[in-house]
Amino acid sequence: MGCVKGLRARGNVTVNICWEEGELQDAMLWSNKRNSVTRLHYGEWVTTVRVRCGMVYKFNRGLQCSEAWPLGK
Repeated sequence: MGCVKGLRARGNVTVNICWEEGELQDAMLWSNKRNSVTRLHYGEWVTTVRVRCGMVYKFNRGLQCSEAWPLGK
């Protein structure tokens, strides 16, 4: 199992990624400066995500948003 935290992506989005046995477990995205639109890629899945400023979004291995909450909560 492993994680990387605080990666910066295009559109001023911050990303945390966790995996286990080489497979994505979850990814969290947020922006604390502005709204952004970004694309997530994992394996054969691609999805477009609207990231609202001040919100955290958690995605599962199928790139489906499983949770969202205000930043800092």
